[in-house]
Amino acid sequence: MQFLHVTDSEKDIEQVNKYINDGKHVFLFIHSETCGHCIHAFPHWKQLKNRLANKKRPDVLVADINAKVSSGLSSNVGEISGYPTIKYIHGKKTKEFNQERTTDLFMNWIETNIGNAVSIANKTRRGQHGGKRSRKISNRKRSNRNK
Repeated sequence: MQFLHVTDSEKDIEQVNKYINDGKHVFLFIHSETCGHCIHAFPHWKQLKNRLANKKRPDVLVADINAKVSSGLSSNVGEISGYPTIKYIHGKKTKEFNQERTTDLFMNWIETNIGNAVSIANKTRRGQHGGKRSRKISNRKRSNRNK
């Protein structure tokens, strides 16, 4: 996964647009420095980026963009009518995030849009190890009981 913090770099906006134009999965958090809702939501967006940091998905971009430079974004982003504006863009498809702004809901939204390939580890022991570890533990417990 690629992460960008865009404050004033034209080069970074070009990189975001390249991801959009190449049809990759793009998640944008467009914010204003003076917006109270943005200030409150931004730490959750940063936590999301931390939770996704070890995921190997080169086709996904997660970016936060300062409103001052958002006018340079691709027209595929669509209208930015207020802040924060949180969007998912994939090809010509654009979806806006309209839920409570928490790390878990951001994560669920991403999983819904690109699949469970980014699922958080440790959700279930069975899912994490394909069920084999669960059986191994059960067999070990049984053998300990027989002693």
